[in-house]
Amino acid sequence: MNSADRRLLRWAFLAATLALACSCREDVGARPTIRATTVKSDAPVAASTTSAVPAPPDAPTPDAATPDTATSVPTPLQPGQIALRYACNEKYKDDDRCAPSSEEYARWLAAVELRPSTERLVEVEGGGPMGAEWNPSNDIVLFAAEGDAPRSVRVGSKSFSGTAAGPGRIAFRVPLGVWKRVERPLRAADGFGTPPDRRWVKVVRMDLLLGQGREQRPVFFLTAYGE
Repeated sequence: MNSADRRLLRWAFLAATLALACSCREDVGARPTIRATTVKSDAPVAASTTSAVPAPPDAPTPDAATPDTATSVPTPLQPGQIALRYACNEKYKDDDRCAPSSEEYARWLAAVELRPSTERLVEVEGGGPMGAEWNPSNDIVLFAAEGDAPRSVRVGSKSFSGTAAGPGRIAFRVPLGVWKRVERPLRAADGFGTPPDRRWVKVVRMDLLLGQGREQRPVFFLTAYGE
């Protein structure tokens, strides 16, 4: 082999070496390619749907009480307790709407709320000096406990029988004209204190007869008048 052949062989070996080196670099730097594979299935695919969640129903609102349906709870009376009220809770008498025989008066008797008392001196509404009734002008109703067996109420020379007025209660209605006739100035001897001006404060006495009429319980209320 001459020198020319040896040079040619060397260049061929060098070219093969370079080609092999380039091929190795391409294999190392190449990034693998991931191909998606679709898997077919015979099962049906449900369509995706979005439905709004229904709002909770509004809470029921209780019906507001009306004058026709609203009822008050009658106040019970224990033995020894009494109470005074103006007829139908009206301080001034102006018509026959609350007449003793009216349905309205009967309904009022059965449901009226009371302020029970065991004292001799009882207030209806007060408002005047010494707790007197200020300018009263209506019938007065005396309530007594049924357990005391009340028989009647005597005012002056007049007597009045009672009527059932709700659970365990008896009511005695005293007309305006009757109690006005026994109204008199308050005196220190009555035991209720000395009024600031005797011309202002007056007293009314009613006697509640219990049992067979052998027991008498005096009941008083004060009145006062002015502008």
